[in-house]
Amino acid sequence: DQGEFQGVFCICNETTRKVVAERELKSAYHQVDSAREQLHQFFMQNPVPMVILMGPEFRFALANRPYEQFIGRSVQGKTVREVFNAEEVAGYLPILEKVFHTGEPYIGRELPFDLIGPDQQVTRKWIDLIYQPYREDSGEIKGLLALVHDVTASVEARDLIAASEKQFRQISNTLSLIIWTADSYGEITWANQWWYTYTGAQELSRFLAESAVHPDDQSSALSEWSRSIETGASFRREIRFLRAQDHAYRWHVVEAHPLKDEQAQVIRWVGSCVDVHDQVNLVRDLEQERVLREHFVAALTHDLRTPLSAAKMSSQLLSRKMPESDASRKLAIRITNNLDRADEMIRDLLDAGQIKAGGAVAVENDVAVSLDQIVHDAMEDLISVHGERFKVGELPAVQGYWDRSVVRRIIENLVGNAVKYGSPSESITLDGAEQGDQVKISVHNFGDPIPAEIQKQLFEPYARSLSAIKSSQKGWGIGLTLVRGFAEAHGGHVEVVSSREQGTTFTVFLAKNSHRS
Repeated sequence: DQGEFQGVFCICNETTRKVVAERELKSAYHQVDSAREQLHQFFMQNPVPMVILMGPEFRFALANRPYEQFIGRSVQGKTVREVFNAEEVAGYLPILEKVFHTGEPYIGRELPFDLIGPDQQVTRKWIDLIYQPYREDSGEIKGLLALVHDVTASVEARDLIAASEKQFRQISNTLSLIIWTADSYGEITWANQWWYTYTGAQELSRFLAESAVHPDDQSSALSEWSRSIETGASFRREIRFLRAQDHAYRWHVVEAHPLKDEQAQVIRWVGSCVDVHDQVNLVRDLEQERVLREHFVAALTHDLRTPLSAAKMSSQLLSRKMPESDASRKLAIRITNNLDRADEMIRDLLDAGQIKAGGAVAVENDVAVSLDQIVHDAMEDLISVHGERFKVGELPAVQGYWDRSVVRRIIENLVGNAVKYGSPSESITLDGAEQGDQVKISVHNFGDPIPAEIQKQLFEPYARSLSAIKSSQKGWGIGLTLVRGFAEAHGGHVEVVSSREQGTTFTVFLAKNSHRS
């Protein structure tokens, strides 16, 4: 009673659950805020243009940077009508209002979207578009989520391809040859107008259809086409197609080439059929003429040798019986020499025919002879005919088993060609060398080069280059055929190198022991 402190009265109330609940609530709020921030960051950093439009006036509540970059305008807090003029959104406002009022999402593909710049210049873009209603927990629609995907590049690329294909087809339809395309399985997908005009077909049929292809060509052509489909290899073949105009089968060169993707898979075939009937007939006629000519030459040369031999023996007999001072004896010797030349020409024709038939030229190479001596003797006669325009290099003193007369004919043919077609103001060089178990003889001249595509043909019988044909020089076109055949008969071969800067060099290789080849 006197106010003295007698003790302490303590009342405790447990608040653990409350504290824990408050902490959990705070944590939950933090998680919600974190999730909201993450969602906001996801929205803002998304590369796809995205906006949230709120209310019936469609106010921009949120717009990410890709969207503003896409339209080139700042939109935050503004309405759609404030950001865009009426012409720009005339086709889109009705869609927005429908989604807002019905709650039905909208998905649009490759829609045109025209943006009008400050200078009133219209820029057309193409977009894929999604409008998704934005609802509250109660289900009430408060706005829209819009996603925009710019597909302008792909649409323009496709339109460019389509325009290119249209132009290709227009050009193709003006050509008098068949052009077609097929899918990766070989089924025809398109053909130009000439296909219908030529075949009389009213619609596309399968490739190499029975109605269009000669019966004798169809089976093998289809088999080869199937292999191309399986392997992806180009197709090329001569096939006879039926021409509707006169119901005649005509030869065509049919080609098909694959178009492949980046993985080397065939996505399409592009083909053509070119009428070559007249050319085929011309080649056939020329081949028949060539065979007939060769048979004639073979028969003629064979039959001529007997009377020529008799004439030669008679002229030789006459020259022996006449005094040396007698003018008739000189005429007889001249006749003999001319008969020898005729006999050499006939021998060349016979040898060329033997080579063309795949046979080997008969050579007498059982006795060793000296290369430098053969070259010396041949060049001595050539100098007497053509003058001092030759340079003969140092020749190896080597012996081999060669036919002396045949090696001489090799030299005479190569040097003769160099004289005919080489530059008349430049020297002709002949060299020889030993190379392992072979020797080589080279003849070089300056002058017009021999094109690479012609070089291999030069060794075929009766082949002459275009420059040789145009020149004033006459010839059979068998000289180099003989050189090749003579070289092969001695276990060797012949090579040619030609350029304007370095001139032309023919090199013949002969085996030293050719009698064993």
